[in-house]
Amino acid sequence: DLDLACLDPRDVEDYLQQNLGAQVDAATVGKHFNTDYIIYVEVFEFQIRDPQHPQFLRGKISASTIVYDVRPNPADLPLYELAPVECVYPEGPPILMTATNTPFVREATYQLFAETVARKFYDYTVSL
Repeated sequence: DLDLACLDPRDVEDYLQQNLGAQVDAATVGKHFNTDYIIYVEVFEFQIRDPQHPQFLRGKISASTIVYDVRPNPADLPLYELAPVECVYPEGPPILMTATNTPFVREATYQLFAETVARKFYDYTVSL
C-alpha cells in the first residue's frame, strides 16, 4: 500500500507560467508544492499524421522522463533519468484520416503514451 498523491498538472503549469524562472528548478517547484519528487517529462516529438503519407494517421510521441528527488536537505539534487519513451499508434498499418478518426488516433496516442510513462514506475507483466 503506497502513500502516494499526485498533483494536478494544470496547477503545476499555472505555477510555472506565473514563475518562469522556476521552469528548470525542480527544488523550487518541489518546495512550493511540498512534494518529495518531481517527475519531468520532456516531449521531443509529437505527430498524428504519417510523415510519408499525410492522408494517413499514425500517432507518435518521443520523450524523456527524469525524476528529481527534492526531499528536504538532499546532499545535492539527485535525479534519475529513465529510459526514453517512444510510442506509436497504431502499431500496424496507419489509419485513413477522416473527421472521426483524427480525434480517435490522437486520444489513443495520448493514452498509450501515458501508459508507457506510468509503466516506468511499477512492475507489470507483458502478455504474449
